Amino acid sequence: MPTAAIIGGGLCGCLAAVLLVAEHEFSVEIYESRERETDFDGHGNGRSTLDLTLNSRGVAALKRAGVFDKVEEYGRWLQGYVWGWKGTCIEEAYKDGRLLSINRRVLHGILVSRCESLGVKFYFSHKIDEEAFRGLVQERSLVVGADGINSTVRSILFGSAHKCSTVSFPLIDSSMNKSVQTVEFELGYVEVVVPAPGWKSFLRIWSSKTRDDPYTRVPFILGVPDRNEQIDLGVYAPLAILQDIPRLKQLLKNDFSCKLLELLQDVPDTSWGAPERLCTVLSPRCLSNFNNVVLLGDAAATKLPFLGLGANSSMEDASIFSNALENTNIPKSIECYWTHRNPDLMVACQLSIDEGYRLIRKTPGPRSTHPGKCTKNMFDILAFSDLTYSETVESFRSQSLHNQHVTARGPGWKSYVHVGQRVTKGDIVGIIDSVKTRGTYAAPQSGIVRCMDTLEAFSIEPDQVSTTNQTVSAAGFLFDGCLFQEWLTRLGVSRFGRFTMYRKLTNSTMSDAATEAEHGAVHGSLFIAEKQENGRGRGGMKWASEYTGNIYMTLVCEIGIERLGVIAPLAVLRAVKELGLQGVSIKWPNDIYCGNAKKLSGLLVEVKNTRALVGIGINVHQNFTDGESATSIADQWKQQNTQYPCRERVVAQVCAHFQTLLSTSPSKLLELYAASSAVFGKLIKVTSKCGKSTCSVLSQEKNSHVELQLPLECFAKEIDIEGRLKIQLISDGAEYWLHEHDSSVQVFQRAVFVYTGPGADPRCIDMTMAMTEQYLGAAYNIFSINPTVLVSPENQWESICELIIFPGGADLPMIKSLGELGQTRIRNFVHNGGKYLGFCAGAYFACSAILFDEGGPLQVVGKRSLRFFDGIGVGPTLSGFIYGSSEGAWAASLSVRGMDRHVYSYYNGGCNFESNPDDTTSQILATYSPIHENEAPLNAIIKCRVGRGVAVLSGVHPEFDPTKDVAIWEKEGVSKLQPVSSPQHISYSNGVHSAIMQTNNLRCKLVSDIFYQHLGLDNAHR
Repeated sequence: MPTAAIIGGGLCGCLAAVLLVAEHEFSVEIYESRERETDFDGHGNGRSTLDLTLNSRGVAALKRAGVFDKVEEYGRWLQGYVWGWKGTCIEEAYKDGRLLSINRRVLHGILVSRCESLGVKFYFSHKIDEEAFRGLVQERSLVVGADGINSTVRSILFGSAHKCSTVSFPLIDSSMNKSVQTVEFELGYVEVVVPAPGWKSFLRIWSSKTRDDPYTRVPFILGVPDRNEQIDLGVYAPLAILQDIPRLKQLLKNDFSCKLLELLQDVPDTSWGAPERLCTVLSPRCLSNFNNVVLLGDAAATKLPFLGLGANSSMEDASIFSNALENTNIPKSIECYWTHRNPDLMVACQLSIDEGYRLIRKTPGPRSTHPGKCTKNMFDILAFSDLTYSETVESFRSQSLHNQHVTARGPGWKSYVHVGQRVTKGDIVGIIDSVKTRGTYAAPQSGIVRCMDTLEAFSIEPDQVSTTNQTVSAAGFLFDGCLFQEWLTRLGVSRFGRFTMYRKLTNSTMSDAATEAEHGAVHGSLFIAEKQENGRGRGGMKWASEYTGNIYMTLVCEIGIERLGVIAPLAVLRAVKELGLQGVSIKWPNDIYCGNAKKLSGLLVEVKNTRALVGIGINVHQNFTDGESATSIADQWKQQNTQYPCRERVVAQVCAHFQTLLSTSPSKLLELYAASSAVFGKLIKVTSKCGKSTCSVLSQEKNSHVELQLPLECFAKEIDIEGRLKIQLISDGAEYWLHEHDSSVQVFQRAVFVYTGPGADPRCIDMTMAMTEQYLGAAYNIFSINPTVLVSPENQWESICELIIFPGGADLPMIKSLGELGQTRIRNFVHNGGKYLGFCAGAYFACSAILFDEGGPLQVVGKRSLRFFDGIGVGPTLSGFIYGSSEGAWAASLSVRGMDRHVYSYYNGGCNFESNPDDTTSQILATYSPIHENEAPLNAIIKCRVGRGVAVLSGVHPEFDPTKDVAIWEKEGVSKLQPVSSPQHISYSNGVHSAIMQTNNLRCKLVSDIFYQHLGLDNAHR
C-alpha cells in the first residue's frame, strides 16, 4: 500500500487526505503544528470565528470528499449578493444557491472527522524540521506540503528565497526558475462581526469607486452572513488606516451610506481583529531532488482572498491533484498536476498582485498590461465560474478591452463595440444599466456589427460556417484571434502565441518574423497569415500557400537552433494526433505524414540574430486529389471520421506543445521522436533536392567528413539532438551521420533482398542479382544485404521484404556471419508470411540437416537452424565438385513438373532433398534425371510450406543465364557440346554452356514459374 505524509492539517491538508485514502487507497498521516481543536462537538458548534464562503469550486471538492451533506446541514445558502458604493447599491438574487456560508472551524471539524473515519492518523502539536522532513521523503511514497502561507516545506525546498520581498512579480516560467516569488503590500485587512438581525442572507461587497486619494478612501469590504444573524466583515485598506480603528470607522461611515456599516459605530474597538498584512506568493513546481513532494493550497500559491480564491482554491488544488495521481508513478503524477495547475496559479497570482496595487495606488501594478476594472466584476467571474482561473481571467480581460470604448446608446444601454467591428459569439458587446437592473449582453453569434443604437436594434451580420467548421466571411477566411487566445488559456499556454501578428496576405510569415526579430521580437511571438505570396521551404523551395484555409505560421524562439529540429516536428505531430487522426508520423528531416504516406505538414528552422525562427505549414482545409503526394486534416477527417477541428485550436495546440517540449530533457525528446518516426528502422533512399551527385556526411565518431556518392541506399537508425540522422549503408554496413541541408529521403516499399555476405560466391551473386532484376525489377526494389545490416535489431527490413534470396557458395560462413540472431530473424520472417529462395548453398542452409561428401575429404555434416525443409540436403548429387572452380560443374538434366521435356540447368556441388516419410509440407518441383537405368530420380527443386510463408530450395542454379557473360563461359571452354537429344547430365569437359543454351527457353519458364507461381510474387509494374 502506498504511504503519504501530509504536512499541515488545515482544510486543504484534510481534504487531500480524504481523497488519497478514498480514491487511491493510500495510508495517510497528517502532521499539524497547532493543537487539536477540541470544542467542535459534531453539531456545528465552535468558537465564534468568521465564516467563509464556498463557491462552486469548493462545493465540488467537498462533494467529491463525501462530506457535503454535513457541510450543507451546518452551512447557510446565500440568496444573492449586494454590490455597491456610496450612493449606489445593486442587488442581485439567485434562482438557486450558488454560494454557501459556513464557519471555518466547523468545516475543519467535519473534515477531521471524515479523515479519522477513514483511518487517517493525526499528529497534532507536531512541528516538522528539515531532518524530519527528509526522513519522511525517504520513507513515504508521497509527501504533501499543505502547511499554509508560512510553509515549512516550502522553506526547506527553496531556502530563504521563499521569504524575500520583491517590488515586482515577473511571470514565472516554472520549468526554468527554482525560486519562489513573494510580493508584500502596504495593504492589510481586519475582521469584525456585526450583529444584523433580520438581514437577508446576501453576500455583501462594497468598493470605493474613486481613488483620488488611496489613503483616505477605503477600497474594499466583504461581508459574509453567518447562522447567528450576524455578518462577518473583512475590511481591506492600507495598513496605516487599519491601525487606527476610530479613524477607520469614521471613514466607513463617510464613504458608504449603508445602514449595515452605520452599525459598525456601535461595535467596540476591542472587538476588531488585529490587522494583517496581505501578500501574494507563488511557488514553482519542485525541481529539487525531492521528486515525491508536492505543494498544495497556500503553501504553493497565496492569493488575495477577496478575488474568490482563498480556501476554495486550496480545496480545488487537492481535487485536481487527485485527478492527476497515479499510485505507480508519483513523480509523473506531480509533473502532470503542475502542468495542469501552474498556469492557473500564475495567472491568479499576477491578477492578485495587480488588484493589490490598484487598491492602494492610482496606477496599476508594475506588470499590469490592462486597464483598471471594477472589483465586483472580477469577483463575480472568479467566484461563479466553473472554468479554470486562466480561462476566466482571459475572458474577463478580453471583455475589459471592450470597456475602453463604451458608448452610450439609448436609455440604459451602453455598447462596448462599434459598427463594422467583428465580434465572436459570447463576446460581451454591451451593458444594460437601469434602476436596480444591471447586466451584460453577449453576442449571440459571430459576425460584423451592423447596428448598435439600441439593444432592440442591435444586429450582427453573421459569419458563414462551412461544412468543415472553417470560419469565413464575405471577405474570405478569418483567423479568430479571440478564439485562439481562449484556446491558449484553456491549454495553459503562458508565452507562445500570446503576442500574435495576423495578416490576410503577406510575403511570408518567415519574413515577417525575421523583420520583427531584428527589432527584438519576444520569445514565443507568433506570425500567421491566410496566404503567402512567397512561402518557402528548405533549400529555397516554394511552399504552396494559397488562400485555402490552411495554416501558415512562424514562431520566434530564443533557444539554440539545435533542439528545435526535434521539438518543432514533435509539437506539430502531437497537436495533430490530439485531433484524433491516426497514422501520423515524422518523416526526417522536417515533414509530418498522415494516412497513405502523404504529406500533412512541413517545417523550416532558421536563425536570425539571436532568434530562431520556426516556420510551420499545415494543410488543414485544402482538399487534395488521390494522385497527389499531399493530404490535409480535412481529407483525413473524411476518411477517419474524426471531429473536424478549427484552425485556432490546432495553432494553440502547437503552441502548447512547444511550451511543454522546451522544458523536456534531450534524452526524452529523442525517445519521443523515435516513437513517432516514419523512417527509423526503414530502408531509405537519400537524394539531393538540388540535384547534387554527392553529399558530405559525418563519420560514425563525428570526427571527420566523408563524401559519398548519391543516391544512398541505407537504413535509418536514429537522430541526435541536433537533428542529424544516423544511417547504415545496405551495401557494406558502414554507419554515418547525415546532415539535413538539402537531403531528400524516400522510404522504400516492397523490396527483395539478395544476401551478399560471407559464404556467397561472387559469380553466384552476380547471376542472382541479374535474374532478380530481370524478373522482379518492375514490381520490387532489389537490394543486396549483408549480415551486419540484416542482424542489426534497429533495421526493420522484414517490414518491406517480400523475398529474401540466398545464392550459391558455402553455407558454413553464412551460419557463422549471421549467428543465431540473424538465423532466428530469417526463420521468423518466413514463418510470419515471408518468402525464401535458396540456390545450392542457400538450399543446404535451409534444410534441417546436411550430409555433404560424407566420409570424403570435403565432408560437412550437421544440423541447421532454419529447417524450412523437414529433411536432409544430401550432396554433391553429381560428382567432381571442386571448391572455387567450375571444373566440377555440370549441365544437370531436370524433369520439371508441367514440362514435357527435360531442362538443362547449371549445377556445381548442389544437393538433392531426402524428405522424411511423414513430411506433408514439401512439394517436388523438379527432379534430377537418373544417372543409371532403373534408378529412382532424386529431388532437385522443392517447395516448402513454412508457417504462413513459403520457401523454394534448389540444388541447381537456374539463375545462371547462358546469354549473359558469354565471354566467361567461352574462357572456361565449355561451349563445344553438340546438340543432345536424350536426357543426360553434361560434364564440364563436354560443354555445359551449349547444353544449357539448347533448353534456355524452358529454363526461363522454370525461373518464371518459381517467382510468380510457386512464390506468388507480383509481375506488375511498381
